[in-house]
Amino acid sequence: MRSNVPVRPYAKQIVNSGSVAMASYQSVDDSLGALELASARYRVDDLTHVRQVLDWQTIADPEPRGTVAISAAQNAMYGDVNERELRQVTFELTDTTGNVRQQLAYYELARVYQGVSA
Repeated sequence: MRSNVPVRPYAKQIVNSGSVAMASYQSVDDSLGALELASARYRVDDLTHVRQVLDWQTIADPEPRGTVAISAAQNAMYGDVNERELRQVTFELTDTTGNVRQQLAYYELARVYQGVSA
């Protein structure tokens, strides 16, 4: 039996296929104060088709809160069947004490109808 990952509800944005998508992360302590980062990286996966879209990318000089842009080229839809695809961005944040945390962000691609050519 296949589980519907991720467990809903979760926050997600809807992005037209072939458009840039933005995903945010934040490194905070238990009091929600900013926690300085030693390093950070992220990857993007297509959960609809269970495939990797973008391998680990390093975030240069990461701030405690930030946003990454997933390019339009990475947001092309896979195949011709689905109207939507669910994407997961996995952030791996390492603070200055060496603790590693993962955060997840989601967005959904929506197919854009291009019309029929004559």
